[in-house]
Amino acid sequence: MRGAGTCRADLALMPMRDVRIILASASPRRKELLEKIGLNFDVIPADVAEERIAGESPAHLVMRLSELKGQSLAAKYPQALIIASDTAVSLDAKIYGKPHDGAEAFAMLSSLSGQEHTVYTGLALFWKKRRLSRYDCTRVQFRELTASVIESYVATGEPFGKAGGYAIQGVGSLFARTIRGDYSTVVGFPVCLFGSMMEELGFSLNQLWEVSS
Repeated sequence: MRGAGTCRADLALMPMRDVRIILASASPRRKELLEKIGLNFDVIPADVAEERIAGESPAHLVMRLSELKGQSLAAKYPQALIIASDTAVSLDAKIYGKPHDGAEAFAMLSSLSGQEHTVYTGLALFWKKRRLSRYDCTRVQFRELTASVIESYVATGEPFGKAGGYAIQGVGSLFARTIRGDYSTVVGFPVCLFGSMMEELGFSLNQLWEVSS
């Protein structure tokens, strides 16, 4: 599924000032990352059940869910550029999504303690009749965490709504010993991948910051 899409690299560059851009996510982290690169956009969260398919790889999962989120809005806003994303954490072939309660968050973080795991983030772009789907992955090595540290972290509430039960851009940064790959992928939106995908769609990168001037 990686690299799937109907985009053509030889499309003429398209102006962006009149293009409506929609982020299909309520994630404040994705919103902040897009704002940092100067993009003007609307936030319209996609209402999609984030269910897994038995035996599904983490790469396939995040791309499939990203595509489902994007498709749910592409039909409603056919003239807009839709941006959708999804993130999952994987360790020893097990996929960790968002914890449902404190006990699950504690179990996730206990499993990740002292381990190197992989964060997968899928990205899907819908532009008129074209669709582009990709994913990126980054390796994160956690230091050893004591039960009391994990309990205190869970009590902050930060693990909830985060794949793997932690926020690398928040208090969770205290746990990451090393990061191998794109930091923004761990946050939940692979910015470098987004730039290359926009170019594949026919947009020039300098237009991303020109629209905010």
